[in-house]
Amino acid sequence: MRTILINGEKYPIENTLGAYREFKKLSGKEVNQASGISEMIELLYCFVKASCRLNKIPFDMDVDEFCDHTKMEDFNVLTEMLAIDPAQNQTSAAKKKK
Repeated sequence: MRTILINGEKYPIENTLGAYREFKKLSGKEVNQASGISEMIELLYCFVKASCRLNKIPFDMDVDEFCDHTKMEDFNVLTEMLAIDPAQNQTSAAKKKK
């Protein structure tokens, strides 16, 4: 299982359908509509939150607290999981849709 270190704690991060649904509830958008740094951090948050729920690991951070403890290098995990083009800051699905 892949993990991410946030505020000194390791949390699981998995690409699950629960994360996609969590993102839709949080942002009102589908993952393939995500753009910009704010939505990318929300997506990362949703991957961690859903993974913790799946693995029955307590996770009580809200998205703002999560952002405060997340560094830009933490996006490498998200980039790998979604095949994001960092230069365009769009998911592959969003780029194909254009």
